[in-house]
Amino acid sequence: MSEPVTLSGPVTLREPVALTLSTGEGGSVVSWDGTALVFQSPRAFAPGAPVRLCIALVNGALDVDLKAIGSRRAEGDTMFEVRARAMNLRREQRQRLDAALGGG
Repeated sequence: MSEPVTLSGPVTLREPVALTLSTGEGGSVVSWDGTALVFQSPRAFAPGAPVRLCIALVNGALDVDLKAIGSRRAEGDTMFEVRARAMNLRREQRQRLDAALGGG
């Protein structure tokens, strides 16, 4: 049995990873620290709001349920930077995120 991957801090991605919100709007992943995902979105989310999105990973799309921690408008941009924590991720899903977003 493989050991779980433990990240020492947020992993900021060199290249953006595309995502699609449940509303159909697009965005991109900024960083992943094993618990919280930071992503760019055309809309803001209030703290505690549920966020459902699909991340386009190299090894296939991954649907993820998150809970917003907060949002802020990115400087000089029309996008918001949203920080959200993972909700109910199965081990397989977490391992896929860790591997694809720099933690694997």
